[in-house]
Amino acid sequence: MIHHDITDYLEALFNIQRGEQRKLASELGLQQIHLQILYYLERCNRYSDSLLVLTEFLGQTKGTVSTSVALLVKKGYLIKQPDPVDKRKSHLQLTPTGKDAAARQSALWQAGQTLLGESQSEQVRQALDILLRQLQQANGHKVFGACHSCQHLCCNEDGHHCGLTNEALSSAELQQICVYHQEFCND
Repeated sequence: MIHHDITDYLEALFNIQRGEQRKLASELGLQQIHLQILYYLERCNRYSDSLLVLTEFLGQTKGTVSTSVALLVKKGYLIKQPDPVDKRKSHLQLTPTGKDAAARQSALWQAGQTLLGESQSEQVRQALDILLRQLQQANGHKVFGACHSCQHLCCNEDGHHCGLTNEALSSAELQQICVYHQEFCND
């Protein structure tokens, strides 16, 4: 395959990813959208695990995502937990079965990163990060980033907390996807 530009490389990578995702989905009796939901929920934080935010992240209709979530709950991959403060809201949480399915689909990419080595993997990550941010900005897409790179992150002797919600953040949450993420301004 001759690669002329970045799009060719991305398309080839996506084809590999979709093929592997299709195989796993078939094995589990699911569809690809179901695996995308599980993988997202494995990586998001407590502010981003609602049906509404999931819909926004996936760029799908609320009906499609709601139907998919209902099936994943029925099959034992997810549970819905009522919000302790706002009973109208629910949080989507992976069951152990859901966590296993999410972990299995990331194995291909983890293996590829291992083959690259640490230095090359970091170069690719940085280049893709720049490309993603440029595409998001150019097309008006919301940036779902991790707390560690957010301007709302506050640190003090007690640890980390979100300056927007004023709630404490665990070390694990610093690496998770957040709907409230805002990049640091370098102006």
